[in-house]
Amino acid sequence: MVFYCELTTGTRKVGSPYKRFKDSLKSSLTACSIPQREWESIASDRCAWHLAVHQGVDTFEENRRDNLDHKWQARKERRPDPRATGKCPVCGRKCASAFGLCSHLKCH
Repeated sequence: MVFYCELTTGTRKVGSPYKRFKDSLKSSLTACSIPQREWESIASDRCAWHLAVHQGVDTFEENRRDNLDHKWQARKERRPDPRATGKCPVCGRKCASAFGLCSHLKCH
């Protein structure tokens, strides 16, 4: 009775569970392309571990920079050309940016 009563009246914290050291280690190993099942044997050989970590970190950084470049390029392509949309349809004033045009149109 105590067991079931505690489950029916108990509360849990909202959100995801706390991240343990083990979870962060697994995500770091995955990000560095080091197999999770073999990391202990690789770590026992100091030279192999050093090489695996440096190659993994270099690969991780290269992928991270590529992702940032792709995000930047996508954001740049989404941005409207201010020269194409920079003229007010009411008074004909030319604005330097799309934000400036939006602000100017609020005056009308």
